Amino acid sequence: LAWAEASPRLLAIGARANLIGLIATALQLVGEGLYNYFNLDDLQKWMKSSVWGSETENRSFQDEWNELAKVVQKPTCEMIRNEKKQTYLKLVMPGVSTEEMDSRKLQLQLYERYLDTTHQKIGAGPFPLRWKNCTETWVTRLVIASKGKEALTLHLPISDLLQTKNFAMAFNIAYQLEAERDVMHQTCFEVKDWHITGAPYAPMPTKGVFKVESIDNFPVKTSKSQFILFRKEDLATIDV
Repeated sequence: LAWAEASPRLLAIGARANLIGLIATALQLVGEGLYNYFNLDDLQKWMKSSVWGSETENRSFQDEWNELAKVVQKPTCEMIRNEKKQTYLKLVMPGVSTEEMDSRKLQLQLYERYLDTTHQKIGAGPFPLRWKNCTETWVTRLVIASKGKEALTLHLPISDLLQTKNFAMAFNIAYQLEAERDVMHQTCFEVKDWHITGAPYAPMPTKGVFKVESIDNFPVKTSKSQFILFRKEDLATIDV
């Protein structure tokens, strides 16, 4: 995870410099190949709207830094199904080391999509798909899979019983860009493809690592009050 630990180091250099230093930081990120790990489109959008771009928004230096930090510190998500047929989501938080996670005020908001059969009648259907807030349930299931100065990595185990065509998860992960400043950033993900083939009575889960893309719009209307703060002492850990 060297790439995840390099981006905040370069950002720290840019933050102590000026606007010219900041653009140099962005170019260095690209030059070091880190764009392979975060969304290059996001970086291009930042360049386009920066003071050097063709559609500048005339942001201040601090605001420019904030926007760049959101790109290179953007969490990544993968769905992993290993040889033991265990399925979990892997979240990597570039720019947030494991040892400093509490100072960055990490928060979670999570919704489940389910088939609503509450008013089931004989012969009735099809039943509607609905979303419900399950943050309190899932935040306690997060597992820390990193240590020390390593980029914070979280695992979220997914039960086999949940992995059906109707089940989906949508979640926001929020954190402070810097421990010293109360500037929060959040990234949204939606997982609805569990990579299972075969008939419902004989499912065939596919092993592998599958990238989960972030989404711009949450699929359900939410409020900030639904975020739950979590701390290191609240979570289980695994040996790394």
